[in-house]
Amino acid sequence: MKVDGKKDMIAGVDVDPCDDVIVRTDAEGQPDVSIYGSPASRMDMVDLMEERYDRRSRGLSNNRMGYFSGVDFDENGKIKKE
Repeated sequence: MKVDGKKDMIAGVDVDPCDDVIVRTDAEGQPDVSIYGSPASRMDMVDLMEERYDRRSRGLSNNRMGYFSGVDFDENGKIKKE
């Protein structure tokens, strides 16, 4: 996570190695958050950082995501098992 252009860590742990989260503070000190280049709320940022910290504490990767590829159905509407 980058805050005002500087790398920031949570409890000494880099939970955002790819710098997907960018935080800029405005003149009033309020954070302006973007995640993956899109505007986001502070709560979205907190949720993402909490999820990544939890994954890291369980020994899982922070930046690896699984994708659902879908299923195929037969003519009766049942899932095909291949």
